[in-house]
Amino acid sequence: MKKILYTLGLISILASCRSINKMIDKGDYDGAFEFAVNKLESKRKKKTDHVMGLEKALRELNQRDLDKISSLNENPSPRNWDRVEQLAQTITRRQTLLDPLLPLVSKEGYEAHFEFVDTEAIITSARLAGAEYYYNLGEKVLEEAKTNNNKRLAKTAYKNFNQVSDRAVNYKNTNEMRHEAHQLGIMHHLIRIENSIGSYVPARLLDELDYLDVSQMDNFWNKYYLTSPDDLMLDRAITLDVRELIIDPEREIVTYHTDRARVKDGYRYLKDKKGKILKDTLGNKLKEPKYKDVIAEITEVYREKFLILHSEYRVTDNKTNQTVSSRPLSIEIAFEDKSSSFIGDRRAICDKGHGGWKEYPAAFPSDEFMISDAVGQLKLDFKHALNEI
Repeated sequence: MKKILYTLGLISILASCRSINKMIDKGDYDGAFEFAVNKLESKRKKKTDHVMGLEKALRELNQRDLDKISSLNENPSPRNWDRVEQLAQTITRRQTLLDPLLPLVSKEGYEAHFEFVDTEAIITSARLAGAEYYYNLGEKVLEEAKTNNNKRLAKTAYKNFNQVSDRAVNYKNTNEMRHEAHQLGIMHHLIRIENSIGSYVPARLLDELDYLDVSQMDNFWNKYYLTSPDDLMLDRAITLDVRELIIDPEREIVTYHTDRARVKDGYRYLKDKKGKILKDTLGNKLKEPKYKDVIAEITEVYREKFLILHSEYRVTDNKTNQTVSSRPLSIEIAFEDKSSSFIGDRRAICDKGHGGWKEYPAAFPSDEFMISDAVGQLKLDFKHALNEI
C-alpha cells in the first residue's frame, strides 16, 4: 500500500513539473505565469522548476508586450496610444503579482532574477502624446467655431479638450480653452407665449400662462429667457402657441334600481306533531335557519366633466427665420365621480361594486380649477419637450 501511495505521489510531482514546462514549450506563457504564481504562493518550499518557469514566462510576456508597444509607436494615433497605455498597465499588473513573492528562492537555492519594466514612463509618454493630439485638434476646431459662430463645432472642441484632461491634468491652458468652447456652444432661446384661441379666454388661463418659471429649465448646453437680454444674440425663438380650449358641460347620470334577495333571518326549533321541540341523541335542541325576502332601493349617481387644451410649440432659427421643429401638446383634464345610496335592507344589494362607492357625490370642479390643472400640466410637458430639442 505504501509503495502505491509513493508511486502516485511521484507521478503527481512529475506531472506538475511537466505541466509548466509543457506550457512554456508550447509558448503558453500566460498560462505558465498564472500556474507558477499560484503554485509559488501556496508553497513554503518552492520548486526550482516553478521558479525558473515563472522567470522565463515573465521575461517572454514582457518582451511580447514591449514589441507590440514598439510597433504601435511606429504608427502614432489616439487609438494606438490608448492601446500602448493598456499594454503598459497589463505589464504593471503582472509585475505587481510578483511583489509578494520576492525575493524568490527555490528550496534547492536557485534565486530568480526579474527585469522589471518601467511602465510609468511608457504610460506617461502615451498620455502626453494623446493629450497633445487632442489639444491641437480642439484648438483648431475651436478657432473654426469662433470664425463661423458654429455651435456644433464648439461642442466638438469641448469634447476634444475633455479628452486632453482625461490624459493629462492641467495640460497647458486646456481649462480656459474648454470654458471658451462651452460658452460658445451654449444655445440661447427666447420663449414666447401666444394665444390663438380667438374666442373668449378665461382670465385664469392668461394669468397661469404668463407665469412660466424658466430658472430650472437651463441645462449645460441650453439657456432660456422670457425677455431678450440687451447684450446677447439669441439663437432661437421657442413659441408656445395655445390654440384651443374646450370645456365640456357638467354631466350627471342618475339611475335607480331595486335589488331583492332571500336572506337568513334567525332560526327556529324543529317540533314534532305535538308541538314538542325535537332533540338529537346528545339532548341538544334541533333547529333550522329561517329565511326572509328583503328589498333595497338603490340610487347611483355618475358625474363627469372634461377639459381639453390644445397647443403647439415651434422652434425657430433666428438666423434663417426657419422653423426647426414643431410638436403638438394637448392636455386633457377629466373629472369622474361615482356614488351610490340605498333605502331598505343592505343585505339585498347584490352588486358587490357598491361597497367601494361613496354615499354622496363629489362637487363638480370649477372651470378655473380645471384650467389651472391643465396649464400646470402643459408647462410640465413643455419643459420636458425642451429637453428633447
